[in-house]
Amino acid sequence: MMEHELVTLLGISLQDELSSREISSLYENVFQVPVHLEEVHNAVKKVCGYTQGTHCNARKLFDTLLEIERQHFIKDQVSST
Repeated sequence: MMEHELVTLLGISLQDELSSREISSLYENVFQVPVHLEEVHNAVKKVCGYTQGTHCNARKLFDTLLEIERQHFIKDQVSST
């Protein structure tokens, strides 16, 4: 399934701008793990290239969710060593 079809299934248009709170809610629903808004902000900055702002275009939604998960994975690896 194409990324735009997945976004559409979520009821989101590819042109939509998603807030950090919306991204946080989606992350928590998909991965069943709590996330802090600061983690979402960091992922948005990295994926979308923003130096300020907390919104992400829907086209970058899955990249942003995966970046948050990558951050969690790295954090878990560091804390377990």
